[in-house]
Amino acid sequence: MQIIYHIGEKIGVETIVVKGLLTEDTQCMYIESNNIKIALDNINSVEFIKINGLGTMVQIKNYSDTIFLAVPLIFIDKGTGFAIINYFKTRKTGHLLKLAMQYQEK
Repeated sequence: MQIIYHIGEKIGVETIVVKGLLTEDTQCMYIESNNIKIALDNINSVEFIKINGLGTMVQIKNYSDTIFLAVPLIFIDKGTGFAIINYFKTRKTGHLLKLAMQYQEK
């Protein structure tokens, strides 16, 4: 699934986001972009947050990292980037990540 994401403690209108893919195998979920593979194998929390000017995003705490992600309908990668967020697919992705977190706890 195509996503945009940012790794950091907070996110705002001027935050530069990166385009990537959210993939899943039998072990865990991964974020892949630019030859980088981030394993989401220790998810501590998954929350939906609404940021003024940005829309709804998913905030993930994985190990000590905070990752913000959303599923774009349109993403233009110029400057800080411009995205129109697909609200329903972002919510669905958040629910899948919550299921992955619950599966990891077992």
